[in-house]
Amino acid sequence: MKSKPTLLIDMDGIFCDWIAGYYMTLEAKFPGARSWFPEIKNLAQFYVSDNLLDQRGQDVEKLICIDPELYAIAPPFPGAIGGMQRLRNYCAAAGVEFFICTAPHIA
Repeated sequence: MKSKPTLLIDMDGIFCDWIAGYYMTLEAKFPGARSWFPEIKNLAQFYVSDNLLDQRGQDVEKLICIDPELYAIAPPFPGAIGGMQRLRNYCAAAGVEFFICTAPHIA
């Protein structure tokens, strides 16, 4: 039996605004800690901690990245939901399995 092709769509940076979710989680868990972090528009390094010079920020960052709330509150990019619905419908018609996924960050 031949298996169906599978399409995996990564959540962070593709479907949802991971950076906005990061700052929202940071403020919810550590009020006032936002001042320890530079404005990150695009990550220059894969891990947020590699973009931070302040040790306090690196310690807090490790707690934020493993928090399940991060993905629960990260807002979708404009048009992402409609685009994913259209893509899911296309995949269903073409016999392709479709999943939105992510890999957990490890502290």
